[in-house]
Amino acid sequence: MVNGETKFFYKSDSLIMVANELTNHMECPLPLRRTFSLMREFGFETIFVEFTECHKNHSGDNKIITPCVENTCGKRFESCKDYIRLLEQHYECLFISKKCYRISFFNEIITDEKSLCNKTDSNLLAYCILHRDKYRKGEEVKRNQYVTESTISVRERRRNFYLSGNQITNATIAGKNFQIKGHYFSQQNDITNCCSQASIKMALRGFYRELTAEQINKLIGNDHKKNKGNRGLNPTEFKSAISKLEKIEVEVFDGLMIGPWEFAKIIYHAVESRFPVILLFSHPKEKKGNPDKWKIEGHATALIGHTFNNSNWWSYGWISYFSSLKPTFKYLPSVLWCDNFVIQDDNMGPYYRIPVSSLRVTNISSKFPPWAKLAVKAIKKDFLRYIIPFSYWPVYALIMSPAKSVDLRNCIQIENYALEHLFQYINKSVLSTIYEPTWNRQFSELLIYFMNEKMLVARTFAIRKCEYIDYFGEAYRNENMEEILTSLEIHLKSEYIWLTEISVPELFWVNKKKIGDIVCEPYKFPEQKKQLVKFIRIPSHYCFFFEDFTIERDSFKERDSRYPLVSPECNKCFI
Repeated sequence: MVNGETKFFYKSDSLIMVANELTNHMECPLPLRRTFSLMREFGFETIFVEFTECHKNHSGDNKIITPCVENTCGKRFESCKDYIRLLEQHYECLFISKKCYRISFFNEIITDEKSLCNKTDSNLLAYCILHRDKYRKGEEVKRNQYVTESTISVRERRRNFYLSGNQITNATIAGKNFQIKGHYFSQQNDITNCCSQASIKMALRGFYRELTAEQINKLIGNDHKKNKGNRGLNPTEFKSAISKLEKIEVEVFDGLMIGPWEFAKIIYHAVESRFPVILLFSHPKEKKGNPDKWKIEGHATALIGHTFNNSNWWSYGWISYFSSLKPTFKYLPSVLWCDNFVIQDDNMGPYYRIPVSSLRVTNISSKFPPWAKLAVKAIKKDFLRYIIPFSYWPVYALIMSPAKSVDLRNCIQIENYALEHLFQYINKSVLSTIYEPTWNRQFSELLIYFMNEKMLVARTFAIRKCEYIDYFGEAYRNENMEEILTSLEIHLKSEYIWLTEISVPELFWVNKKKIGDIVCEPYKFPEQKKQLVKFIRIPSHYCFFFEDFTIERDSFKERDSRYPLVSPECNKCFI
């Protein structure tokens, strides 16, 4: 393609041919290949490509001619200029050229730009921006190809995706403004930025919309002179950099110090709360030419959601067939239906699934030096962190939450205590009294039956108090609604609450509905765990548990005892 040219491709064209034409044959970056694969799955019909090239005039004044323009790269065109400047000033490279492609995917056949301008937002499946850089380092001419940004709209075929951080992105295509709702993706250029900056941008994009790699470099302390932009970060550095952003708190969870089950469950609670998560992996890598020598490398990915497997047999199997487990588990955590986490991997591409089971700490002790092997044998696992560097253990999770909201370190215990309180309350105040609900009796019977069978389903997440009250007022329309809403507003003191939704198996995974709520205040644990639960609602029954306010009501009228699960929308919680 020549500078300023546009071109159409179609579903009938070979995508391999398209990739080769755009990216110097077999050097197509993996994220672009992944995007092509997703577009084939989502049913694209047309690909529209806009092309711009900028290069230097080395014959004369050595200035850049045909600079990167806003029409192709959007707001990133200024970043292109900064990148070219840094390349020559601090990375000992001589810039030669940069080719920029805006690639847009539509679900209808479009034959010309006039027809394209008549299309609506619903026709745009995705867009991405591809850069192809050419520069000289020493005597070697190098080429670098990467997807600077993309947004893909997840279509109905992926209904089992539960994703956070969704945002609306403005895209100018052939002079027409489109809006697309999806998840931001960005690939490192491996010179002025690396997976650290890419993962932070992708994880926080729905919360800090204008966060750039340049701003992240400042947070990290990369000046491109002493500290290069492509250096990786350890978990402590990640936490220190992100904590400099306003209204945000960061916790680091170590896959060695926490058991695999608890580690996955903490991540799951964060994802259900729609909080940003970054997964950090360490892995051994053999040094080139010497298989006996190895080094530890790291990689960071943004975790944006999870998939829901409503046919997961194990969720019931461990209760129904493995009776030895019954005394241990008194309910079914909803994480049992979570089979994958969804990640954005800047090396591989967007919307990949990582099996929950893969987050078990991988044993790479065979690569340990002799002193580390002795430490592993002689010292209990919980103390290894004091001796063995973090890089010898391959998985961490950085979880970001609004300042002064909830303490994610307590989320596992919160759910256990909430269910324990519910069971005590039902046994003491419901079953021990003449409780004859006059409305929706069948759901009260289901609640008691599945509680006795240790098969109640519990889903716990953090949500803003005001958001829960709004939801409650809309969903729970009954004769006592105003009284309940007023009591929640007055007596819940925290801006955020822990909400545990109670359901029964088929109702949960088929209908996505529940029959009860447990509200917990976030900072009552562990010091005041007896006062943790503040509100319980079960079919035709509710009760408040405040120090200065306790009220109980049964047999109140409801339209229905099945209510939709809450989907917290806290995309603005950091701003």
